[in-house]
Amino acid sequence: AGGRPYLGRGHRIPTFEALLDATAGVPLNVDIKDARPGAAEQVVQLLHRRGEAERVLLTSFYDARNAAVRRAGYRGPTGLGRNGVLRVLGLPLAVLERLRPAGDAVQIPYEVKGLGLARPAIIARCHAVGFRVDFWTVNDPDAVAPLLAAGADGIMTDDPATIVPVVRLARPA
Repeated sequence: AGGRPYLGRGHRIPTFEALLDATAGVPLNVDIKDARPGAAEQVVQLLHRRGEAERVLLTSFYDARNAAVRRAGYRGPTGLGRNGVLRVLGLPLAVLERLRPAGDAVQIPYEVKGLGLARPAIIARCHAVGFRVDFWTVNDPDAVAPLLAAGADGIMTDDPATIVPVVRLARPA
């Protein structure tokens, strides 16, 4: 099955509501992948109806989807899309402080084509204008401690069983 390792093994994808029920009280980071008109608004309505906006960060790589979330009046945290992230990383700080993109989180890969983005200067720049910084997709346990030491606020992974113990060691409660 190549990129679909669970195909035909009886696993089912839960509904978003079932996921919310199963993770009650746990902060979630939801990337809206559905491009159909009204999809982002439906997610916002569901989260508001359930009183779950405070614990769910909504985001998308696509700026238009993030804008749709905000237009729908989402009261929870939101991430930046590609163009917002590029502005944060590229504009002079003096300009950025006046033209800060709407949102709460910069979510970026920790490495792009060999270029490491998990540098303290990049993280400090984002923090200076009020953004949390989350890195994706980190599946190498050896990458976790340096990310946290550099100031990362969050780490997204496909392998929580391997990554969470390393985070707990680096950031004991």
